[in-house]
Amino acid sequence: IYISQNVKLFGYEPAAMIESPHLYQELIHPDDIAEVREKQARSLESATPRGVFEFRLMTASGAYRWVENRYSQIRDAAGRLTEIEGLLIDVTERKAAEEKIAQLARADPLTGLANRNTFIERLRQSYVDARRGAPAFALLYIDLDRFKDINDTLGHPVGDRFLIEVSKRIKETIRDTDMAGRLGGDEFAVMQS
Repeated sequence: IYISQNVKLFGYEPAAMIESPHLYQELIHPDDIAEVREKQARSLESATPRGVFEFRLMTASGAYRWVENRYSQIRDAAGRLTEIEGLLIDVTERKAAEEKIAQLARADPLTGLANRNTFIERLRQSYVDARRGAPAFALLYIDLDRFKDINDTLGHPVGDRFLIEVSKRIKETIRDTDMAGRLGGDEFAVMQS
């Protein structure tokens, strides 16, 4: 077993990791452990000589960091597996950026509510589900009268603050099972199920 000095970036000493070779399994996030074990078992198969998978690993401070595990099988001349080389790469910042991009794709950037595409996609799915016997739902459409006057007289920054306040009040009044969305401009919708 060889452990790089880079493990110190996670707050661990290589010697301590070597003395306790199963310690890293205790450091894997509970939600990821089953998948990691499955991937590790698969890494022993000859059909998967190399691979990549991601999971969360706890640092010595107790925080979790996303790591990418790249592994390769090393076989002897007879084809027997002699070792598995692995490389862990901290990909926490990349994962955060991916989540931010996904959030921006689903949500209105100003209000944080579902954007038009996300709302309509959920509406279509609820409609299909209701036709198959799922509980009915209600759709509320909210259009703010004279919103253009606010933008024209007080400016767009005030109009944006107004839209943020409206969305905050909508969020406060709906249930967790309901979905609110900003359809665009001064148009909002709520789907109650």
